[in-house]
Amino acid sequence: MALVLSFAVLSHAQAPAGAKGKIPPPENVSLMTKDGVPLRAIYFPSPKEKKAVPVIMLHGWEGKKEDVAGLAGVLQKQEGYAVIVPDLRGHGASEWTVQLNDRVSKTIKPDDMKRQQMALFMNEDMEAIKRFLMEQNNEGKLNIELLTIVAADDFSSVLAANWAAKDWSWPILAGLKQGQDVKALVLVSPDTSFKGFSATQAFNHPSLQTKVSIMLVASKDSRGYSDAKQIEKQLARGRLNPTAEGRDLFLAGKDGNAKGTALLMNPAYNVLRDIKYLIDNRVIARGDEFPWTDRSSPLSK
Repeated sequence: MALVLSFAVLSHAQAPAGAKGKIPPPENVSLMTKDGVPLRAIYFPSPKEKKAVPVIMLHGWEGKKEDVAGLAGVLQKQEGYAVIVPDLRGHGASEWTVQLNDRVSKTIKPDDMKRQQMALFMNEDMEAIKRFLMEQNNEGKLNIELLTIVAADDFSSVLAANWAAKDWSWPILAGLKQGQDVKALVLVSPDTSFKGFSATQAFNHPSLQTKVSIMLVASKDSRGYSDAKQIEKQLARGRLNPTAEGRDLFLAGKDGNAKGTALLMNPAYNVLRDIKYLIDNRVIARGDEFPWTDRSSPLSK
């Protein structure tokens, strides 16, 4: 029997505190990766414009955008975040077709994906999503400097951690900022690797150790809780005994043994509260440090 997940939401006629107008309706968008894969996504715009926090919400392995779209809608309506929920390649409506020769093509499903192909999620899909959000930033519809990623399971947590490290690795060229936009990660049921795609190096990256605020979420009765505690220990190495006020690494342990999307989306676990806490206290509260800027230079990423 399928688990029915629901969230109480505000009507489109209402707007969160600080919003400039009514909540815009969600939009179906198509994003083209540089290697030619069309990604389908749902975008939930914000009425807060240049003060809006952009959130990338990632589904789990063999999942789809609809799995997490309900929570994305709540974050838009109740908090005024600008949320994009993509179908990653080979998932949901984002069909991934590879041309084998002049006459034969093959549609790649998750079970077909090889270890060496896993990096394409980071190097192609996440970059396409970032380009879309950058366009929204340059139109004054959000502040890319406040970028937050919510990952639904071990696969998307590994992806989010690796891409955040990559985003912080772009150099600043002649005063032009290319990356360093990810300010917060919410990793649900995280692990250090998935199908050979490792996040160990990412968790050791100086940016994730000192620059990015991170919320780890795991069920106390699942094997994943020990994985989350190990990741917490690894991420804490670069954090020098911060005070409670400056603390930016958290482990939210939940009763029970739910994992991944089931943990993220079930209102009984209230992961919404954890996401809101991290964004409000470690992203929005530092908003003066990250003012909106026009990043439309052709050299920008």
